[in-house]
Amino acid sequence: MEKPSALTGLSIEEVKSRYEMGLIIINEVVGVGIGEEKGIPVIKVYVIEKTKSVMEKLPLQIEGYRVVIEVTGEVHAF
Repeated sequence: MEKPSALTGLSIEEVKSRYEMGLIIINEVVGVGIGEEKGIPVIKVYVIEKTKSVMEKLPLQIEGYRVVIEVTGEVHAF
């Protein structure tokens, strides 16, 4: 488990769990995960395409954790 956020005291896993459903219902969002950038935990939001519309709907951070948007294209289950 990651170190809790200084802002809320919640771990990144708890923050992801709390906000995942709200993010996944946004058009173009295909997934939400946890990653790391330069040794710092981040919330990753995977999108089909980085459009102005989707960028306006996504936060830059959630409860003190930075949000990183990653373009994956469409995701198909097999």
